[in-house]
Amino acid sequence: MYKAEPCRPDFIGIGAQRGATTWLFDCLDGHADVYVPTVKEVHYFDENYERGWQWYEDHFADAAQNQLVGEITPNYLDHHDSAQRIAKDCPSAKLFVVLREPVSRAISSYELLGHRFTENSFEEACQPGRYLVDLGLYAKHLKRFFQYFDRDQIKIMLFDDVVSKPECVLQELSTFLGVSRLETPQLTKRVNSVVFPRAQRMAEAVGLNPIIEFAKKSSLEKPIRNIADLVRRRKRSIEVDHSTVHAYFRDDILELEKLIDRDLSSWLH
Repeated sequence: MYKAEPCRPDFIGIGAQRGATTWLFDCLDGHADVYVPTVKEVHYFDENYERGWQWYEDHFADAAQNQLVGEITPNYLDHHDSAQRIAKDCPSAKLFVVLREPVSRAISSYELLGHRFTENSFEEACQPGRYLVDLGLYAKHLKRFFQYFDRDQIKIMLFDDVVSKPECVLQELSTFLGVSRLETPQLTKRVNSVVFPRAQRMAEAVGLNPIIEFAKKSSLEKPIRNIADLVRRRKRSIEVDHSTVHAYFRDDILELEKLIDRDLSSWLH
């Protein structure tokens, strides 16, 4: 496989948060012809752009010459400058995104990012104009990417399909990227195992990510998760008025249906 720009990523996963991107990362990481960095979320085009291109390139330094190179950072989708930055630096990269029904995605993010909402119930945190709602306005964010990339350069997948027919999703992604069939890890496994998220973020910030990953894959994962789940259940319960929250996303969902030519009626109630 010839690569005209061996140090630049051939593909970038741009989102969405809580949309099976960690599962896709594991699938890509297990493919012999694909290289992804040891750290899943590089955050170059949103949080680390000022570090410069060499810093970003270094994440792919260990890639073999014949490997397809890429990364996944779910926050790129909603970040205002990421589309323009990616187009400027990686104009030939293929982009892919997994979209999840926005209310369930917001609930999942609320659980993950509980430290941001210690004083807010879910419905208080999930109000128009606030972070949790903006993350789920997919049509709004995709239109920004379509300003800079051709439609056939962006593969749009749905979380619903990942759940119901993962093998088909991987076949489509394999074809899109131009690699042999991606194999799936255990379909019943919760790949994105985030336990005690605040402690995990602190550990990653000081370079202890390898230890975190080892714990996730070891026999310690289940007992740690059981403790973490117990703590979460005791800490807070989430009550959702689905009709109210769905209304915040309705117009964007209707626009998204036209944008990606998919029936999303199941997302509207």
